[in-house]
Amino acid sequence: MVQRRFADRAFRDRGGTVNQLFLRAGLPEVKALFGMSSASDSEVFGEFRTRKDSF
Repeated sequence: MVQRRFADRAFRDRGGTVNQLFLRAGLPEVKALFGMSSASDSEVFGEFRTRKDSF
């Protein structure tokens, strides 16, 4: 959980926003931030959605 929060914060620190993540789930750097480099775009999107729902 701590690692996930760090990844989310790192993305925001570089100017990213929550809405941008929805549109960019297929980018390698977004996948890396979530620790899901080999996951499909839909899996990354699903993980983001899960995190957003619990925020």
